[in-house]
Amino acid sequence: MLSLAGNPLQLTNHYREIVKQRFQDLRILDGTPAFNELEENAKKKFRKKVVARLSHLGDIPADAFKVPEAELIPIESCATLEVSLRLLENMQGTYLNADNC
Repeated sequence: MLSLAGNPLQLTNHYREIVKQRFQDLRILDGTPAFNELEENAKKKFRKKVVARLSHLGDIPADAFKVPEAELIPIESCATLEVSLRLLENMQGTYLNADNC
């Protein structure tokens, strides 16, 4: 289980996909199932192929089940956050200023 709710990482492109690729055994991500049924079936099929291909080795290394490096979604070293502000005028209520903060 991994919850990054409120973490700026959630603002990055392809956040869920990157986390799921790197943590294949993850069950819950941010309070929801990490993988849907189709993704779970694809993982099982991939694992069966790996086991069939490497069963002659006896113990299959854990690295064999990782997503190949060439197929990983690249992680960008920076993210862009665009913020727009609006000035609200003539609104009813209390305005925060130096006197009432």
